[in-house]
Amino acid sequence: MGNLHTTMNNDKLAQACALIDTFRAATSGTVESPQQPNPLDISVFKENILKMGGIDDATRAMIKEEDLAEIGIPKLLARRLVAVFQENGATAEDPSRPFVSNRQADRMSFTALLERYSPEEENAVSKKLAELSKGHAFIVFADGGKVNVFESNRILHEVRKFGPIQDNITFVKDRPTRVYKVGELADEFISENPLFAGRALRPGEICEFTRLSWEGVPQETRLILALAVRETHELSVTVEKAFDLIEAVRENPAWVNTRCRKAVLMLDELKKTNSAPSLMVKPRRAAAKRQDPFNTGAQ
Repeated sequence: MGNLHTTMNNDKLAQACALIDTFRAATSGTVESPQQPNPLDISVFKENILKMGGIDDATRAMIKEEDLAEIGIPKLLARRLVAVFQENGATAEDPSRPFVSNRQADRMSFTALLERYSPEEENAVSKKLAELSKGHAFIVFADGGKVNVFESNRILHEVRKFGPIQDNITFVKDRPTRVYKVGELADEFISENPLFAGRALRPGEICEFTRLSWEGVPQETRLILALAVRETHELSVTVEKAFDLIEAVRENPAWVNTRCRKAVLMLDELKKTNSAPSLMVKPRRAAAKRQDPFNTGAQ
């Protein structure tokens, strides 16, 4: 049992324990189980989860409400705990994407690999496809962001035989279509940080360096700032200066009109030819790793 404790991934488990603490505080201990030891005691709860085989996020995602009810967790609390464990993870109702080991991936056909592939996951399937394609683009996405297995399979064979596709563009039903490398997402663009070129804003339009939000700052103000930093060099930016700049434009967006005059004029000229920057970037998202759910190191 000691080894199980050392291999536990505590991300979702910590959220679940915090939820139990909140529940107990809200009920002031009036909704306690008659079972002993108390299943709402955090150490007892963790021990019960381990006994079920819930050693990491992947295995805990398979826990059902009735499993928690059996160990004495109140029904509605159990429902919320299951939601925590299954958030952004595999569930018992999602058998279409079972874990695939490296050894299994080595034996799978190109079609089978593509059917299991998700651009948001880094696992044995994505590793094998990257190896087969030698890092070249070959994946075609259909409407809705799903992989076009047939076309991707065709291009993978072509790439392996003849090398990379020119300009990463192929034709599907006589229409030019972009192809993507393993791990790239289809045509997804998000807002760019005006002060730090190439860096995407986080959810809530949060600057990753200052943790300040750009929400409410007009697009034109953002464009002027970007041009002032990147083109006219009226502003130089460090993380420390970024705090002051973001606070200034959130309080008074028109501040840039006097501080960044050259950038204002440049933006006016760029607008005439529809050449203003988009301030949109493709996210450089780290793929989510799906590990062997039993931490066996299977190959």
